[in-house]
Amino acid sequence: MAGIDTIKEILSEKGMRHGETLVWQNMKYFWADQIYSKTETVFAKYLLLPLSLAQWKEFLLLDEQFSTEVVEKTYYLLHSDLCWNLYLVCALSDEDFEQIDRHTRFELERNTNYIRKIVLKESELRARLPVGNTRF
Repeated sequence: MAGIDTIKEILSEKGMRHGETLVWQNMKYFWADQIYSKTETVFAKYLLLPLSLAQWKEFLLLDEQFSTEVVEKTYYLLHSDLCWNLYLVCALSDEDFEQIDRHTRFELERNTNYIRKIVLKESELRARLPVGNTRF
């Protein structure tokens, strides 16, 4: 499983602000904001969910419940275009990532109800986050 502290460190290096670590169904997660530095405006929100292989399998069974109990609460509080820039990042160790079924992963990533979903292996985090970039 990708470590929460490692993920927070990567996001901090990229200028993102992260919140406190929360727990849902024994799975730790946290929200992070991507900031436009000139105005300090949040233009994307990320929900980061580090998972072991066992937790990944459990998450697949509980995805709809997770959306209802965690994602929707934030989605409906947003009163701007920010609701179009919500990302769920499931982060797994490289070893665990290689063991997941790619068709199942693609199916999860294709479901963009409320939030865009991305599944990454730990070694990709630094290169792939944040997803949205500005060149201003």
